[in-house]
Amino acid sequence: MNSDQLRQFVSIVDCGAITKAAEKLYITQSALSISLNKLEKELNCQLFIRKNKKLYITQDGEKLLEYARKVVNTIEEASDYFSNREDNRDISVLRIGGISGRILMENIHDEKDFNIRSTLLANEDLKDLSSFEKPDIIIADNKYISDADYESTKLYDQYLMLCVEKGHRFSDLKEIEISKITEEKLMTRSNPLGFNNWLDDICKENNCSLRAGKAVDNVEYILKRGSLHMPYLTGSFGVGSEGSKEYFDSRKLIRVTGAYTKRTINVYQKKDSSEKVRQIVSQIVKNAKKEARKDREYYREHD
Repeated sequence: MNSDQLRQFVSIVDCGAITKAAEKLYITQSALSISLNKLEKELNCQLFIRKNKKLYITQDGEKLLEYARKVVNTIEEASDYFSNREDNRDISVLRIGGISGRILMENIHDEKDFNIRSTLLANEDLKDLSSFEKPDIIIADNKYISDADYESTKLYDQYLMLCVEKGHRFSDLKEIEISKITEEKLMTRSNPLGFNNWLDDICKENNCSLRAGKAVDNVEYILKRGSLHMPYLTGSFGVGSEGSKEYFDSRKLIRVTGAYTKRTINVYQKKDSSEKVRQIVSQIVKNAKKEARKDREYYREHD
């Protein structure tokens, strides 16, 4: 006795005839009759009485029906659960580097209702989305995305900023052209798909190169930058959460001008996934707004 036999048995009961049940199950009448005969032989009982071309369920059949419905219902519930999980819990996210992804994805990876698969990639890899299985969500600027399958929501404007210590020859400036800092020895990041990817694109757009000083990874950047006195480039978003007030009291952030030194970061959601990703996108937007408030407070204090 297996689940297929029990499902067929329940269908025969519900339809009241083998012919109708066979049509519903998309199998031949003879195949269904053979399956029923095997089930009766295995259970050593008669499940139906055949009279005047009609089927009447027996007492043993009634008892089997109780168990069969439980089995069939349980299998259908399990199937629905895993089907829904595949359709509604699996969410793919592509994001470019240098956008404070940790902040934007806060309280999302821990979301138990979803299985988030997040992938970091270079911005230029978005030129041809057909190279990927189209993700449900993309967090990026609009430099390479013009896909009709997606709708966008603005998260924030990101500016390239030069961070120098107070007393540095640039520290009295509010803005500086990128061409003016090409000879400056800069502390750099060592993660190629992160902030560096944006810098590489900026250098290409402005036909220039930057002088690399000490390269640090993300951990060193946060923990050791206080003892590293080199100027460095950073993004304007996320400054409010980056470090202590004392650290920034001794430094000045200067907006760098030039091609692509300002970009608008959006969250893109695939239109046919909009219902599935609504909660996730809402949290990303909420995280961006929360961080933007912190940034505004920082810039007011340090203007």
